[in-house]
Amino acid sequence: MVFHGDGTITFPSDPSYWGAWSQPTADTLAFTYSDVSGVVATFSGGGTGGDCWEGITHFTSSSYVAPYEVCLQ
Repeated sequence: MVFHGDGTITFPSDPSYWGAWSQPTADTLAFTYSDVSGVVATFSGGGTGGDCWEGITHFTSSSYVAPYEVCLQ
């Protein structure tokens, strides 16, 4: 998953997915990713330091949720 400066997300290993991200505040991160059927997952997390955010990802086609940690590389 690659977060681009224009607020888009690409998946180089699987171009059938794409997404969008934002930072509603300086210490939060939110993103969604989609495929041709619509939104697949949404994430909202808080900053934990070191350019990382932790939060919950909701998978929209099911009741599945998963904790995620997202860090810049």
